[in-house]
Amino acid sequence: MSDCGVCIGGYEADGCHDFSRVDWPKACKEHKCEECGRVIAKGEKYRRSAWKFDGEITDEINCAECVEIRDAFTCWEDGAAYCPGELWADMRSAVFPVLTSACFDKLKTPSAKEMLRQLWMRWKGLA
Repeated sequence: MSDCGVCIGGYEADGCHDFSRVDWPKACKEHKCEECGRVIAKGEKYRRSAWKFDGEITDEINCAECVEIRDAFTCWEDGAAYCPGELWADMRSAVFPVLTSACFDKLKTPSAKEMLRQLWMRWKGLA
C-alpha cells in the first residue's frame, strides 16, 4: 500500500517479457503521452519504453508526470505489472475517491502534484 492507503495496478502478468528497455530522451519533435494525452514539447524529457511479450514488440511514450504518478501509486508485488494506458482509469476508480494530502506527499515534483490536483479537481467537478 502507498502511504495514503491506496494502490493501483498490480495486474497479473501472464508470463514474462523477452526483453524490455527504458530510455529518457529529450524530445526532438512533439510526442503525445499515451496516458494523459498531453503533448510532450520539443526539448522536454519523456520516457520511452519498449518490450517484447508473446512475440509482439510494443512501445510506449509517457510524460514525466504520468510516470512519476504511476510509480508513486502502483504497488509492485511479485509478478505484478501495470497495464499501459490504464493509469487515469485506475486513479479515478481507486485513488480519487479517497485522495488525501498524504497522497500528494508521495510525489516529488511540483509539476506531478499540480497535474494530480488538476485531474482530481476535474473528476470532482470543481474545475
